[in-house]
Amino acid sequence: MKKFMLVYFGGNQPKPEERETVMNQWTAWFTELGEAVVDSGFPMMPSSKRLMADMSDTEGKSGITGYSILKSENMEDAIEMAKKCPHLMAGGKVEIMEEMPLNM
Repeated sequence: MKKFMLVYFGGNQPKPEERETVMNQWTAWFTELGEAVVDSGFPMMPSSKRLMADMSDTEGKSGITGYSILKSENMEDAIEMAKKCPHLMAGGKVEIMEEMPLNM
């Protein structure tokens, strides 16, 4: 099995009265995925720090709003799993990245 990182961009923040419903959607999706979930991840704050090679840091803004890590046989299966992601229902985008195997 390969690992795939789902990187979330954008999306609408739920209103306070919608938070429980949204959390239930995420819980249901992760439950449906079952053992394919390696790390359910978490949402990210909109601001960040970017560390440079000279060890200085600057303000960063990647647009990433969260992540999850799944395992799957191939990219096509990972895409099918991602199609039901609640983040898409919130107007967000999901980028799917496959891990690069390390030969050590």
